[in-house]
Amino acid sequence: MRTEHDFLGELQVPDDAYYGVQTMRAIQNFQITEQHLDPDFIKAIATVKKAACLTNMETGRMPKKIGEAIVQAADEIIAGKMLDQFPLDPIQGGAGTSINMNMNEVLCNRALEILGYERGRYDIISPNNHANMAQSTNDAFPTSIKVCILRKAEILNDALINMAREFEKKGVEFEDVIKMGRTHLQDAVPITLGEEMTSYGSVVRRCIWRITRSLGALQNINMGGTAVGTGLNAEVEYIKKFPPILSDLVGFQFESAPNLIDTTNSTDCFAEVSSALKVSALSLIKIANDMRLMASGPRCGFNEIKLPPRQPGSSIMPGKVNPVIAEVLDQTCYHVIGHDLAVTMAVENGQLELNVMEPVLAFNLFNSFRYLTNAIGIPTCIENDTRAMAFGEFLAGCCNGAKNVVFVNASWGIAIGIIVDGELYFGKSGFSGEFGHMHAYDNEVLCRCGKKGCVETEVSGMALLRKTIRSVTNGERSILSDKLLKEKKKLTLYDVLDAIEKEDTLCIGMLQKIATELGKGLAGIINIFNPEVLVIGGELSQTGDYITQPVQMAIKKYSLNIVNEDSEVVTSSLQERAGLVGACLVARSRAISPIGRQS
Repeated sequence: MRTEHDFLGELQVPDDAYYGVQTMRAIQNFQITEQHLDPDFIKAIATVKKAACLTNMETGRMPKKIGEAIVQAADEIIAGKMLDQFPLDPIQGGAGTSINMNMNEVLCNRALEILGYERGRYDIISPNNHANMAQSTNDAFPTSIKVCILRKAEILNDALINMAREFEKKGVEFEDVIKMGRTHLQDAVPITLGEEMTSYGSVVRRCIWRITRSLGALQNINMGGTAVGTGLNAEVEYIKKFPPILSDLVGFQFESAPNLIDTTNSTDCFAEVSSALKVSALSLIKIANDMRLMASGPRCGFNEIKLPPRQPGSSIMPGKVNPVIAEVLDQTCYHVIGHDLAVTMAVENGQLELNVMEPVLAFNLFNSFRYLTNAIGIPTCIENDTRAMAFGEFLAGCCNGAKNVVFVNASWGIAIGIIVDGELYFGKSGFSGEFGHMHAYDNEVLCRCGKKGCVETEVSGMALLRKTIRSVTNGERSILSDKLLKEKKKLTLYDVLDAIEKEDTLCIGMLQKIATELGKGLAGIINIFNPEVLVIGGELSQTGDYITQPVQMAIKKYSLNIVNEDSEVVTSSLQERAGLVGACLVARSRAISPIGRQS
C-alpha cells in the first residue's frame, strides 16, 4: 500500500492502483448501484482529457514532456486498457467530481510510470495542475457525456436502420399477402401484410430522425468555461482552439457554446435526447405488441405470422413457445421510459450556476442507449408459415434426403411450400406458393384475399367447416348436430376434425370430397414441378388416410403417369411441430448462410 493525502487527510491506496486518494474516498462514500462506469464513458472522458492536453500543449502552457506522457496514457485508456482502474459507482454526489478526479489520477500515475517515476509523485505530474489544466469538472464532465452520447447514438441509429430495412424487405416480400385489417381489435377492411410491415419501417425511420434531430445541441460545448462558465483559469486561446481538436479526435463537429455560463448551468439538451429515446421506445412497444398479436395462437389466436422460436416457453406445458424477443423489447422500452423520468427530474433539479445531478442523468441516458441497442440488435427473422413448415419437414421430417419437395399446408387456408434442388423456392419477390388464391371455381364465396372463386373457397379447412355447418343445418345427421342445433354452440374446425376421428360419416364424406378437389389441383403442381415427395401437412393432415387416399387417387387420375409415378405422397411426420421446427431451422440457417434466394 502507498499513502496519499488530500486536504481532508491521508488514505492508503493499493500499490498496483493507478487511481489515487480522491478515488479511494469516492469508493468509500458512494456504494449505490453496485455497478461501475460505462466503458464508453471512460473512453469519452479520456478523449476529452487528451484534447485538453493537446490544446494546452499548443498554447504553450503544458510542458511538452509531461503533455506527451499524459496523451500516451489517454490513448491507452481509449484503446481499452486500464478500464479496471475506474471502480466508481456511476451515481455519486459532487456533480461528477470524483469521476473526473479518478481519470486525472489514472492519467497522472500512468504518465509518471511512462516517464520512469513511481506512482503518487504528484509533485512531478499533478492530477489537478496537469491532467485538469484549464478545466473543471463542470465543463469536462458534461462535455464527456456529450461525446459518449453522440457515439452511442451512432450505434443505436445503425441498429434502427437495419431494423427499418428488414421491415421494408418484408413489405416487398409480403405485398400480396392479404389479411384482415383491424380497428378496436375488430375486423375492419382488408390490408396486406406487406403494407403493415412497410408501415413499421416508416415508424422506425421516424425514430431515427427524431433521435438524430435531438443530438444537435450536444455539439455546443462549454470547455474553457471551467467552474461556472466565466472561464476562470482558462485562456481565451485555449477556449478557441479546443473544439476543432476535439472534433478531429471524435469525428463530430463541436463548437464553443455562444454562452458558456448558460451551457454550464443548463442541461436541457440531455432532456431532449432522453425524450426522443422515450418516444422511440413507445413506438417500438407498439410494433412489438402488434407482432405478439399477429403471432398469437397457434390454434386459438390470430396465427398470421410465425416468429422464430428462441427458447422453451413453459415449465409446465411442454412444447409451448412464447414470443420472447417481442416481450423483451417491450420490457426494455419500459425501462427506457423510466430512465426518461429520472433524467427529467435530474434536469429539473439544477440550481443557479450548476446542475449537480449530472451523474444520475448520464447513468440513465447511457443505459437507455445501451438497452435499446442490445434489444434491437437481437437477431430474428419472420417467415411465411407454410415455407417454415416445408423447411422443417424437408430437414427434420419425412423427406428422407429428397431434394425436390412440395409441401401442402392444408389448414384453415391452403398453400404450398416448394423445395427445389435442396433449397427453399421463393420466386422473384418471395410470393411463391399462393396455391390457395388461384382462381378455380365459379362461385360466390368470398376468399380471405377479397376475391371470389379461389381454390381456398372450396378446398381448405375453412371450406370443410362451412360445408359441414350447411349440411347439418339442412338436416343431415352428424354427431355435431346436437351441439349446433340444440345447444346453439358455434362449431370450429377442430370440432369437425374430432368428429372425423370419431368416424362421423358426414364429416368424413365432406373431407373426402375436399381431398379429391385438392388432388385435382395438386395434379397440376406435380406436372409442373415433378417433385420426389409431396407432403400433406397442416391440421387436415391429422385425418391420415381419409385425406391422403382421395388426394392420391385424384393425382393419378389428373396428372401424367410418367410424372406422378416419381412422386410419393405422404403425410407430415412433424404434424403440428412442423412450423415450430421449420421456423427454428430457418432462423439458424439464415444466421449461418443464405437459404435459397433469401439471406
